[in-house]
Amino acid sequence: MRMRVVTVAWVLPFASGAGCGAGTDSTQMAGPSAAASSGSSASGAATPRIEDALVILHRLQKIADRNGGNRFSGTKGYDDSVAYLRDRLERAGLHTSVQHFAMRDGTTTSNVLAELPGGSGRVLMVGAHLDSVKAGPGINDNGSGSATLVAVAQALARTGYRPRDTVRFAFWGAEERGLQGSLHYVKGLKDAEKAQLSGYVNFDMTATKGGAYGIVDAAKSSLADLPKKVRGDFAQIPFAAGSVRLQKVLTRAYQDQGAPVTPDLTTVTATDIRPFLAKAPTVPVGGIVMLSANPRKQKGRPIVAPCYHRKCDTTANIDTTALGRGMGALHQTITELAGTAS
Repeated sequence: MRMRVVTVAWVLPFASGAGCGAGTDSTQMAGPSAAASSGSSASGAATPRIEDALVILHRLQKIADRNGGNRFSGTKGYDDSVAYLRDRLERAGLHTSVQHFAMRDGTTTSNVLAELPGGSGRVLMVGAHLDSVKAGPGINDNGSGSATLVAVAQALARTGYRPRDTVRFAFWGAEERGLQGSLHYVKGLKDAEKAQLSGYVNFDMTATKGGAYGIVDAAKSSLADLPKKVRGDFAQIPFAAGSVRLQKVLTRAYQDQGAPVTPDLTTVTATDIRPFLAKAPTVPVGGIVMLSANPRKQKGRPIVAPCYHRKCDTTANIDTTALGRGMGALHQTITELAGTAS
């Protein structure tokens, strides 16, 4: 997660210096929660297995260890992460593609997309950024979100789940370099493609130790909790119709896993939700970011999560209970929102 919250005035459009350059674009085809253990759901789709997510996180750690300690976009560590996740998704039977794009410094990186096809013509997107910062391996931020998506995708595919609406899983590159991957993707969508999207749900830092389950607050019920000097900025955030429904579905899904949820507006401009708000304003959005429930300061700076953007964001920095809850919640959210083919 790229932290830009509370102290930044609300400005939606990306300035030319902050957005992705024109670049090139090519596509290559190709204590755990009980709810996240093996089994099956009421919809008939297998529930995700915590061991699958942990295997993914340990592999991402090894990839970082072999590549200078990080998985930063534009490096071999990131490219190896892309290859690994794509291989797991393909082996599970999902159709995948890689979307290459040029970053602002002229180097190239990529997004990964995978789909479970539906027949309605509508598309539900769920996403997480795959890259880390240079300073560390990024296992919580945001290997946790990426592993959650892959484990849930594998579980849904394992029993041949057939959604009514296509489910598109997105793994964004260059989030830690200014949300460049998701912005490139959204800017490239045609109006008809935006109209197909029934929603975008973002998973970021979903295994934070001592974290609050911060659900994106499209209803803006948490405005009164913000400092007065920024309250007006956050009040102006233009959530699309349908975003409150996403919030309610995701909230209920987390509560069903036993998680105490908190409505949160402060992270919305710091995650891959922001490009959808800016460039696809009719698309409903939702998501979760887990920041420290009781943040402290160090040398005058807030510590938003343990080992945030540091070398110690390793597999030892993962709360497996929170990770399992996120897997169960995403699984429930997808099956409720995407439905089942008749």
